[in-house]
Amino acid sequence: MVSVDLKRRRLLKLGLVGAVVVAAGGGTLRWFAGGYASQLTPTEMPIAFTTKELAIVKALVAALLPAEEGFPSGVELGVHQRIDEEMWSATEGTRSDLKNGLQLFEHATVTHGFAGRFTSLDPAARVAYLDKLLRAEPGALQQVAFALKELVYLFYYCCPETWKRIGYDGPLVGVAKPPDSHVAYQDLLRKKRAV
Repeated sequence: MVSVDLKRRRLLKLGLVGAVVVAAGGGTLRWFAGGYASQLTPTEMPIAFTTKELAIVKALVAALLPAEEGFPSGVELGVHQRIDEEMWSATEGTRSDLKNGLQLFEHATVTHGFAGRFTSLDPAARVAYLDKLLRAEPGALQQVAFALKELVYLFYYCCPETWKRIGYDGPLVGVAKPPDSHVAYQDLLRKKRAV
């Protein structure tokens, strides 16, 4: 009888410890996954990315390209949505690498002296975090930061709204013909927005 009672107590203690671990884990998961949908407008729709990933890219675009000196903001031009489009037509390996890089970029803030994930930082802290990564010793996170910055600037200056300001007259083609992937992505985006 004594050994059965001890086993029951041990089981109850394990159950209590397990409940605490599950509750803490749930809080951790919410910290990793929560609040991202509120950072997107109803027309900003992830196709290749998750809601979280598109929100991370949007926050990065906002940090790097605010409206200034006659240039429109990157968010205003939809650069984050354009990056989602590019990832939709990319290979699975490229898409997977970028998605993993975005997760690292979002959550490595705490290991670099910032109190919160990238999307929860104020604009000045976001710029400071990115600057710190770009000046860091070469490594995976620095490569992610450089790749993300290059993507953002590439698709910003692809927008015709920026051309006049930089003295570019545009491509010398009679009629622009977008690639089939662009047409297909825009069709998917329209359908998703209509739901």
